[in-house]
Amino acid sequence: MSPAEALTNYVDQLNTHAWEKIAPCVTDDAVFMFTENTFVGHAAAKAAFEKTFALIQDEHYSLHHIVWTAVTETMAACHYEFRWSGKIAGEEAAGGGRGTTILIQKQGHWLIAHEHLGPYPRQ
Repeated sequence: MSPAEALTNYVDQLNTHAWEKIAPCVTDDAVFMFTENTFVGHAAAKAAFEKTFALIQDEHYSLHHIVWTAVTETMAACHYEFRWSGKIAGEEAAGGGRGTTILIQKQGHWLIAHEHLGPYPRQ
């Protein structure tokens, strides 16, 4: 599996809204930097993801305009636009922003080691 395929698989697993399917895609000490806080490790990431899944029902998450800025035999980094849509309190909602993801290869598998999501720039 290539880094691009691993990233696609990660997004597919995110869209299941099931941490047990997402967890195998990320390192044990993965860092997730989101607008509200930074989350390190599986326990913290699980809590953050499950909070989002509870807030946004029927969420669909996607990546667009992915650019791979560095790829070696053991690490890969990319940046992209992300978009989400779903329902919050029964009302249709959507948003997006920019993100950066770093993957590392561990025991022959590409895993998410770092993800940083933020808003689009102010205009």
